[in-house]
Amino acid sequence: MGITISYERSSGDGNDKNDETVINKGNSEPNYDWLDGDKFPTKIEESYRLYARHFALKHVCHGNFTAPLKETITKGSKILDVGCGSGQWSIEIAQMFPDAEIYGIDISPNFPFIAPYNCTFVRGNILCRLSFEDNFFDFIWIRNLYAEITNKDWPPLMHELKRVLKSGGIIEQHESDGLGFENISKTYRSIPLGRWGGRIGEINATNLKQAYLTIQPWLTPFTELTEDEYNRTIKQIVDKELNEYHSYTNHHIILVKKTISGHWWFS
Repeated sequence: MGITISYERSSGDGNDKNDETVINKGNSEPNYDWLDGDKFPTKIEESYRLYARHFALKHVCHGNFTAPLKETITKGSKILDVGCGSGQWSIEIAQMFPDAEIYGIDISPNFPFIAPYNCTFVRGNILCRLSFEDNFFDFIWIRNLYAEITNKDWPPLMHELKRVLKSGGIIEQHESDGLGFENISKTYRSIPLGRWGGRIGEINATNLKQAYLTIQPWLTPFTELTEDEYNRTIKQIVDKELNEYHSYTNHHIILVKKTISGHWWFS
């Protein structure tokens, strides 16, 4: 067991609570963890998958962000990584901006044991009220939450992020197809899935396969497939169909800025 410091803060209406924990080390169960009655995978394979996905997307997007951070982030600036996963993006940003304060929050504690002094990881539910003051962050980063957030949860989440974002602050969001961003996205990258797309295609196909294998315990009870049948189906899709049909996904990049009046401005 590692050292943890827990604290709780309720929302303004007293109904939603976000039990957040500042994590310094992992917990005693090697494969799964629990939060508010929900079970989450914490296998080392899942951490590897998140690392691989980070570096693949960083390569495709030519860096860790497209917002003008080098011109806007100064000493004392605060940056939030929403759904930070393995925490690799937070660590790299903390190293790039050593005078800024970086916060990563995620419901599953796949956090690194060692992080820069200006990087803090918090375990918590982003769908509850965040334990940050109004107008706290200069920049908020979101990536690949389309599979974790339902359509009805996006508006309250964005409203909460708007609350903690400073006037003039920027939210940068990266998501794949399936979230309905076609009419908003100004920029996107087409990412190959499979051997036909070279090394990046192989990495992304393997990442997709591992993601579906990770959630297998949750999906098979809702299907008529056994565990072996499920695994064979995923292998068939990744090893054959992705290459046969030259499958790919579009990775959308969205920048929004909070105006002084509190409204969104899309760039």
